[in-house]
Amino acid sequence: MANAAGLQLREGDPIARLADALSHSQLLLVLDNCEHLVSDVAKVAQAIVERAPGVTVLATSQIALHIPTENVYRLGTLDLPAADTTDVDRVVRCFTESAVVVDEQPEHRGHLAIARWKADATAKYHYSSVPIAVDLAGPTAIVTARVAGDFPGSPVELRYRFALEGDRIARLEIAP
Repeated sequence: MANAAGLQLREGDPIARLADALSHSQLLLVLDNCEHLVSDVAKVAQAIVERAPGVTVLATSQIALHIPTENVYRLGTLDLPAADTTDVDRVVRCFTESAVVVDEQPEHRGHLAIARWKADATAKYHYSSVPIAVDLAGPTAIVTARVAGDFPGSPVELRYRFALEGDRIARLEIAP
């Protein structure tokens, strides 16, 4: 954060220096995936809120920061099937009619081909996937997941690159 604010934190309390540097700013500061460093993020957010009234802090976390000015908004889960679901029809409904899935080189184009691809993978292997990172860039999302099961090379980290059209997947590329 200090680098983004153009600060070089050589002496003194780095949190206080950062908060002071932002004290005359008008901005929204987004801190994502804070559950990994809750206590440290809470200290930084509290200092910024106290010393920089023009800064609004938006922190995403599965765990509350527990600072006095915090407003917690609990979000429900998305009504989307997990990658490891065996419900082929539910998975296919996530795709546009002309969607393309690229998995291990072959392209699977359209609902019928995608249904066949998902049914074949489900019949051949039993696996589970745990998302470990999400990167959003406009209409593209990249989800990195740890996939484990009874397939060669398990476990593996795979990147699922989604190109979206509205609320549906237009293209999905799966690669290590």
